[in-house]
Amino acid sequence: MSDETLVDGIIHNAKIDPRIDKNVVAVRDMLWERMEKGFNKYGVNTERSDLSILDWLQHLQEELLDAAVYVQTLKNNLKDESK
Repeated sequence: MSDETLVDGIIHNAKIDPRIDKNVVAVRDMLWERMEKGFNKYGVNTERSDLSILDWLQHLQEELLDAAVYVQTLKNNLKDESK
């Protein structure tokens, strides 16, 4: 990862500007990419009004279940590697 980071159209150098957190910038960039991908795929964003609170909770639960499967997979891989 480069020491230079684009923030709000301005290139910052993380070595010079200690406020720049490359991890935060990386997450922000991933969120932006997901926003674009989701809008291109579904034609809506999260500012939609057609989902109820229960619908949103269902989506969240499904995402968290996927995450739990990924965590378990990685844990199993680490156990297998240590054998």
